[in-house]
Amino acid sequence: MSHKKELNQLLKYSSISLDLSKTPFTLLFVYPGIGVGKVFEELAGCTKQLCLLATTQKRAQTLGIQIAALSSIDEMTESLDSVYFPVGTISPDLIPEDLLVTKGEQHFFTRTAYLVHPDGQVERWIDPDGALMVDDGFKKVEQSYLHFVHTVTQDSMDAQNLNQCNVVALPTGADSLSVLSFDMANNYILKRMSAVGTDIETDYMFQSIENNNSIFPVMYAQRVFGSERWIVMEKLSELPKRNAGELIERLASFYQANRTDTNIELDYHLHHRFFQILNSEGFANTLKSLSISEGHVLEKTVLVSNRKTLTIENMLNVLSDALPTFQSPIVSRIHGDVHWPNVLCNKEGEIKLIDPRLNWDGCFTIDGYFDPTYDLATLLHSSVLEKLHHTEISKNIDGTLVASTYLVDIIEELESDLLNSTSILLPTLIDDLTFVQKLRVFCANATFGWLKYNQVVSSHEKWSFYFGLTLYWLDRAFKK
Repeated sequence: MSHKKELNQLLKYSSISLDLSKTPFTLLFVYPGIGVGKVFEELAGCTKQLCLLATTQKRAQTLGIQIAALSSIDEMTESLDSVYFPVGTISPDLIPEDLLVTKGEQHFFTRTAYLVHPDGQVERWIDPDGALMVDDGFKKVEQSYLHFVHTVTQDSMDAQNLNQCNVVALPTGADSLSVLSFDMANNYILKRMSAVGTDIETDYMFQSIENNNSIFPVMYAQRVFGSERWIVMEKLSELPKRNAGELIERLASFYQANRTDTNIELDYHLHHRFFQILNSEGFANTLKSLSISEGHVLEKTVLVSNRKTLTIENMLNVLSDALPTFQSPIVSRIHGDVHWPNVLCNKEGEIKLIDPRLNWDGCFTIDGYFDPTYDLATLLHSSVLEKLHHTEISKNIDGTLVASTYLVDIIEELESDLLNSTSILLPTLIDDLTFVQKLRVFCANATFGWLKYNQVVSSHEKWSFYFGLTLYWLDRAFKK
């Protein structure tokens, strides 16, 4: 019987239920049983092995490993009551013959591990040392990642050195399950993502690298394993210094090389998205978590230099009236989310961007072509958030929101710098009479989106900041 068939038989008749497609890897540890070592010393170590496994949750999640344990006797200890993985039993009569340990009339499992790989192959090994078996299981998974990356990149590192490489976990973004780093002859990143809803942006990056002027890193491969998508790309580094002018220069070159005459729909980002956010479950959850009523939201204004803005409803009415005036003199491939954390550089020092965005709120998608003003707005928005603390919009005793002088000054300074660079590098874009208004409305759009995330907007002060900043951008777009 193959190990795969053997494993399926064990799971079928065990007391646990495992979905092997849930994660790319599954590690099943089978063992004699808790307490068996007290009677048969050579079978001791089961509790120690499971307690060690209980400390591996973060590492298992990072590597995409589903952990489970199975024994031939139904006995547990209090120390294992809260383990993060399922622990089950199976009848001793179903233990494979070559894994059977007989002590008198009692039958137990030999300490064994099964590893299910992303391609469905199953490997099995036996080790009397439970702790060593756990460590070996994780090392086998890391080796599997190393060999996968080595194969798809055709890296020149030899097998001996490859086996000495480490798999390093990097910080994850909102759209990733984990990000793994591999330093071989060249350096690579493997990003694990949900397979659902990530195909558009991933395909876009692969299509864009066919253009020599791509703003994206070198992309080597993408694969879907069950519910996950893996993409392998070159490893990038932090920018030595963040310079908006240099970034706009890089983007301008990309836009000029990827212009098109395609007609685009501006109304969603200029108007409809505000209503989409207002009516979203995320926005409602944020209000609920802070005990804020919707009516309270609709009545809010912001005091800017002793002048009150309009309410959000009135702002959106003004915006609706202005929609027919907006135009796009340049349509090009864009990135869609030019926040500074997405801006890196390759080993030659070239600016590269990661994590493009082509879908918003699950209801508006572009094919990559849009008004580059949107990219510039997300850049300005990101620069503003990096400079401002949420206390720069405060609340008076009567509840009125107040924008600080510092906030106004910083936004004016950052916007002026961006406009100066754009006027030199993208004169056609900035010659559009509606450019500045679009830029500011897009900034309001990007700011307003944060209010869907109550883990970010976790206090009344932060809610006031993001909502007040949204009103400020809209007021700035239309004030006389």
